[in-house]
Amino acid sequence: MARDPVCGVEVDPARSHIRAEYEGEQYAFCCEPCRQEFLRHPDRYTGKNLREAMTKGEAIAPVLPEERAGD
Repeated sequence: MARDPVCGVEVDPARSHIRAEYEGEQYAFCCEPCRQEFLRHPDRYTGKNLREAMTKGEAIAPVLPEERAGD
């Protein structure tokens, strides 16, 4: 099992058809809105920005579709 990098839901990468590749890594998602959010801001959910935020104990909250104004 793996975790959706946006919302943290457990996803079976072998069964999930909602995927994206970023910097050579494959990511599986629970739903298309999470995939779209990831594609808009991949560094928010991977790489240096995420590691720094976790080290500092800061939470990174996804912006869910219903929370976006004017999209």
